[in-house]
Amino acid sequence: MSTDRPRLRAASTVVLVTLCVLTTLLALVLAADAAVSPEWSYWTGAVLSVFLAVGVVWRHRYPWPLFVAAVAVPLVVDTDATASLVALTAVLLAGSPRPVLGDVGAVLAAYAASVVALIRDAHRPAHLSVLSMAPAPEPGEPWVYGAAPDWAPFLAATALVGAVAGIALLRRAGRRVSVAEEVRDRAAEQEHRLRDEVVRTEERTRIARDMHDTLAAALSRISLFAGGLQVSGNDDPEKVAGTAALIRETAHGAMADLRDIVGVLRGGGDGGYGPRHQGVEGIAGIVAGARAAGIRVRLVEEQAPGTVGVVAGQTAYRVVQEAMTNVQKHAPRQAAEVTVSGDEAAGLRIRVANDLPPAPGTAIGSRAGLTGLSELAAQIGGHVEAGPTGGRWVVDCWLPWHG
Repeated sequence: MSTDRPRLRAASTVVLVTLCVLTTLLALVLAADAAVSPEWSYWTGAVLSVFLAVGVVWRHRYPWPLFVAAVAVPLVVDTDATASLVALTAVLLAGSPRPVLGDVGAVLAAYAASVVALIRDAHRPAHLSVLSMAPAPEPGEPWVYGAAPDWAPFLAATALVGAVAGIALLRRAGRRVSVAEEVRDRAAEQEHRLRDEVVRTEERTRIARDMHDTLAAALSRISLFAGGLQVSGNDDPEKVAGTAALIRETAHGAMADLRDIVGVLRGGGDGGYGPRHQGVEGIAGIVAGARAAGIRVRLVEEQAPGTVGVVAGQTAYRVVQEAMTNVQKHAPRQAAEVTVSGDEAAGLRIRVANDLPPAPGTAIGSRAGLTGLSELAAQIGGHVEAGPTGGRWVVDCWLPWHG
């Protein structure tokens, strides 16, 4: 379409220039044969009209100067007004800073030029008038003047100018619709790209936050295992070997998680965590790892049989993981209890409670991980609350069963 448009414009320019030249020559021949106007008038009009026909080539670059000249020439000298109609089309297509005033003024000016040119034509002999279109008289017969009625020039000018203006305005409206559609399509495409970018950014942020909490929990367990190994280095060799195996297993898991997040943030991942991403069924593993690290923790599972939603299960796993990490950091010698309960009607409830340590406030921490979990739970209609209650630090989470 973009390559065809210049060719079409060039072809239309050739046609319009040819039309203007032909109508100018026709007007010159008719005026010379009729000998109604002064000779200088129709010869001057012919020369100026030829220049105007050549100027049609630049009608879209200089529409208004061409239009003013094309209107002025037929008003002053005896020639046709075809160039003024062509220039009118260019003016209407180009538009005006004041559309109503500019369009109406241009139409009225072209109408005046057409009326004047047609009135001159009507005053010629009938066989030399375009309006009359009468046959030539026989030799010796008198010429007939005024064959066309007085209203004929006005009606013909109205028809010509109205048709040209209507076509030009329709083309201008079509162009504006096309431009508006292109702008709309570009805006929609840009909006789509921005939306995709926002979604990807939010997804990567969520993944980074999730994996940060996972790595923090793993590193916390490694630190506790290493501390216990340092204290009991002279104990039973089997116990030392078991602790070292736990450190190695936890480190391998942390490295796998780190590879996952690096792959996702580089754009090579699919936004998930693969087989390592766990749900409610993985909570028992968290508790077992905490016990291996020396935490006195009890798991109470009271949830009804049924499949918990994927996001709800992942969020529940994250809540317990974060809560147990905080216990290992801030209250490693205090007893803790993890309760998982609920059903399809009541929803899924996770409660992690531990005794507060002797030093006040040390069990609270920065709560940055819990803040992130609160936002994650809120996305599926749940909530997470944490704080001291009756001498214990309690993390309470409720999630929709099928979230």
